[in-house]
Amino acid sequence: MAVDACVNRPEVAIKNVVLMAELPHSLDMRAVQEVLTGVEPLWPRSHDAGLSLRLRKLGVMVNIYKSGKLVVLGARSVRMALKAVRKVIYLLRAGGLIIEKPTRTRVVNLVATADLQGEVDLERAAVELMSQGRAVYDPEQYPALIYHPDGSRCLKLLVFGNGKITCVGAKSEEEAREAIAKLASELEARGLILHIEDGDENEPSENVTRAKGKRASSSGINYVSVPLPERYLEGLEELVRQGRYPSRSEAIRVAVRDLLLRELWNGG
Repeated sequence: MAVDACVNRPEVAIKNVVLMAELPHSLDMRAVQEVLTGVEPLWPRSHDAGLSLRLRKLGVMVNIYKSGKLVVLGARSVRMALKAVRKVIYLLRAGGLIIEKPTRTRVVNLVATADLQGEVDLERAAVELMSQGRAVYDPEQYPALIYHPDGSRCLKLLVFGNGKITCVGAKSEEEAREAIAKLASELEARGLILHIEDGDENEPSENVTRAKGKRASSSGINYVSVPLPERYLEGLEELVRQGRYPSRSEAIRVAVRDLLLRELWNGG
């Protein structure tokens, strides 16, 4: 489906680029550990298998494997990921190791997000898009509609009721932007996005009010403050960065639901 030029494209933010660079030779992991400051083993007591290096200035993590593979995690653009690869190679060479140029670099996964600036009627969207065999929606298992563009198995878009979209599995920034733009255009054309008109923020449309009221009355949401260790927060941030959940709150809600299903609701 072509993107309608009359429909404004949602602003897309790249959240995480996972890029792999393959060196034409293996690495001496003991030598790498001696050369690089701050590296940690990927697995406890297993320095030979792989090491992890955080490049704080770039805000990325680089996993270094004995096979010669370098995997960049957490980059906000492909350009940044490639810069991280060059940085690691520079550091290894500066330490006296002979490192050749990568023979291949490729994006393994790219996560991007966008906001449709309106609420999405997921139930209607599920019915209309599932008829094409491209969407799955099971709110009991996951709070978002899972959409596969053109039947793709790798690329998928997670559409949440609040209008947030997460694109997972893209191989380039342009692929993610195009996929989000096409889906936004299709949802708009089908009337599945409930917008609040500009200037009417205090008086939302009848459809939006009805949708919000229905959800609020049925959800019974309460807010709880829970202190968490820093390690837990970092893990939650990583799940959001990978696009598996739209926010830390949503990840925590899913974890609590699964705990109750396992320990209480199915145990009676």
